[in-house]
Amino acid sequence: MKLFGTSQTTKICLVVFMVFAFVKANSQTDSASIINTSYTFTKNDSREQLFKTINDIRADHQVEVKLIAYSRRENQVKELGIALRPENGEWMEFNAVKEQGIKSVCINLIDGAVNYIKSCDDKEIITPRSPVLRQDVVTSQEVVKAADKTKTRQEQLDSLKAGAVAAKEERLSLNQQQDLERKELQNDQLAGIKNDLIIDTDSIKREKALRKAELRKLQIEVNRSTRERQSLAYNNKRERAKRDSLQDQQLRLQEKLDSQQRLLQETLAQQIINDELIKKQQQIIEEQGLKSETAESLKAYRKAMLGENDGHDFKSQGYLLFAMEQCLYKVYEGYTIVYGNQGNFLFTINKELNTSPMVGTLNINGDTFDYSFSGDVLSIKNANGDLVNQDGAPLATLNKY
Repeated sequence: MKLFGTSQTTKICLVVFMVFAFVKANSQTDSASIINTSYTFTKNDSREQLFKTINDIRADHQVEVKLIAYSRRENQVKELGIALRPENGEWMEFNAVKEQGIKSVCINLIDGAVNYIKSCDDKEIITPRSPVLRQDVVTSQEVVKAADKTKTRQEQLDSLKAGAVAAKEERLSLNQQQDLERKELQNDQLAGIKNDLIIDTDSIKREKALRKAELRKLQIEVNRSTRERQSLAYNNKRERAKRDSLQDQQLRLQEKLDSQQRLLQETLAQQIINDELIKKQQQIIEEQGLKSETAESLKAYRKAMLGENDGHDFKSQGYLLFAMEQCLYKVYEGYTIVYGNQGNFLFTINKELNTSPMVGTLNINGDTFDYSFSGDVLSIKNANGDLVNQDGAPLATLNKY
């Protein structure tokens, strides 16, 4: 009987120990760290604030973020939309609501990993835990230590990889934003030129109508004078001379009007092309500052666009090789304009490019660069001696050599 009692006591102790171990394992499994983080995007955010928030989300949670809708006019955001996707997850889209912008975006983290992404106004999502996890808690101390070391090395590799991806995305973002803002600036300039041409065209039309009315009135006077004063040939000759002069003046005005209308049509066509390019770029833009030109460059470019020089100060034109592309250049009185291989304006050199070799300096985006022209090849270098393109950015391919 004593042996039987001892056996029963041992069994009871064993059962109590197993229950205690099971409860402890469950308590360790259920103590996972849960964190809710929220981010807000408003239409009043500046470009710097918007892209800082996007970069923070990428860096802190390894979440892919992209703009799906963005337009900005007159220093105000008119349209705003973003999309987020956690690792191995699906894209979640958030669009601005009226003037308030995008409602707060909540990112739920469990043990540092993204559990879900949703609007903070939505009902909270609770992810149930699998009972299998409680069974996996019971493991040996050696296996846990080995897994921790492996996890640490993997986290280091993931961190380095995420940093490289973030840096690449940031560079791409800056380039895209620079391209978009350059197109926006060019579009604004073309819009201003278009308005000026419309005003000039209306003025010419009004002047033409006045001249036409004067011509009609003068013709009536000539006819009356012819009928009433046949003997006054001198007066008739003078009136006819006036009429002929007005006809010549009207013809010149008509030619000028036709020229202005052709220029207006060309400007409208160029603006349509630029609008299409901006529309495509708006889906993938990132932040960057506006491109600026020197005052003389903008003045020369505007004169060339408007055709104000009428060819009086145009001297010659030719082709040169710049940044591994064949470019057209036109020499005017005191300056030279260089165009890209698609006819787009690149920059202005404040000298006549008519001799070779020739060296000098020019301004790009407010910075001074050295240029040299020799054998129909134009090269521009920065202060470090690196070759640059029309925006002042180093040419990585050519600088290798």
